[in-house]
Amino acid sequence: MRKAPKNSTLKALDFATSYLRTRVYQTGVGEQIQELLSEFFTLWTKSIAFPELALPVTVMLKRWLKDVSNKATGNKNGKVNFMIVLLLQKLEANSRWIEERRAKVEYAPDDRAGVERFLKDIEWAKTPLVGQRKTREERTRLVEEGRKAEERTNQRDREDAKRTEVADGFDDDESGAEDDSDGDGGDE
Repeated sequence: MRKAPKNSTLKALDFATSYLRTRVYQTGVGEQIQELLSEFFTLWTKSIAFPELALPVTVMLKRWLKDVSNKATGNKNGKVNFMIVLLLQKLEANSRWIEERRAKVEYAPDDRAGVERFLKDIEWAKTPLVGQRKTREERTRLVEEGRKAEERTNQRDREDAKRTEVADGFDDDESGAEDDSDGDGGDE
């Protein structure tokens, strides 16, 4: 938002009416929900309280999936449903992982120093939830590389078009000059 927007021929998004029930809109919103929830829980992935933190969201997402699985009236956008199922699996896997490590703890919850030491020695990249972030970052990197390659191709196409335009204009000037000199030479 700090830089000027790029020119585009895309239609303006009318969130209020036209896109609400489209697959593109649902997929975009679903991706954003999945990404934001994933990012939030990634921040807490090593917390001793992760299972309790994830529980309300897990219950809510399971209820939503149950509602949309209704064949007659449910959401038939499999991509969104799959993203939510994958997020749920990651949340549950991380919760189980924390619970396994928490079972080995020998201090009480009121021991702040012990709670703060919980999983300090484990890298956050090795937690079950972070793998999804790596996948998303890789996808973002590939999309960005593709966008840059397309931008370079478009720039080359524009430069080639300018060269062709200049060359065509130069050829027209030469042929026109020759025609004029022939015509002038014949009159004199």
